[in-house]
Amino acid sequence: MLFIEEKNKIISVLEDLLFYDLIDTGGGDISVRCNENKLITTPSGSAFRRWHVHTEDLVVLDLDGKIIEKGKYLGPGETPITLAIYNLFPNCNACIHSHTKYSLAFASKNKAIPSTINLMDILGEVPCLKAEDAKIKKEFKINDHTSIPEGMIQRPDVAEIFISYIIPQLKTKFLPRKKELEKHGLAFTIYKHGVFVFARNLDEAFENLMRVEASARNYILSQEL
Repeated sequence: MLFIEEKNKIISVLEDLLFYDLIDTGGGDISVRCNENKLITTPSGSAFRRWHVHTEDLVVLDLDGKIIEKGKYLGPGETPITLAIYNLFPNCNACIHSHTKYSLAFASKNKAIPSTINLMDILGEVPCLKAEDAKIKKEFKINDHTSIPEGMIQRPDVAEIFISYIIPQLKTKFLPRKKELEKHGLAFTIYKHGVFVFARNLDEAFENLMRVEASARNYILSQEL
């Protein structure tokens, strides 16, 4: 089995995410860069299997999305975004995607998450990247042309949304902030889809996910004051 230390770290962080209610069965994935040109990711359907994930289930891909090692399943639908992040940001070594409840509330309204707590000031406002999933998927049935990564679950309609609509926004919003990854992570949400945090290591990504969710929670709860 390849990269056992990195795989054990993913499982350990996943357990902490579950314990602290930072990931649930609504969806998500976790990945790390295991050297300059390979990454490890949780497999497709992990959330729907209630996150009963083991080291042998994790998928190893190269940065083109080709399979290096896999268990029963391929990589998740978000694989194109994960690959784009690792390719665009050399200082990024970890990424967490989650459907945390308060961040998802902002994503469902296509609203940025403001910095409402001092822990969040370093990350700043978290933008929401938008694509009209239903419309794109409906049109995609007629116009099937997207080439998807080998190591991704076979959902070309999902890949089309991320490759043609979300990744261009990711480049526009975050490439100008590329150097920030030398000091801290970055974060964004996708419309109706949840939050993504990427950082120098998995512990930092975990910390930043907590900050984003706490800021979203604080904003929502403070509206009642």
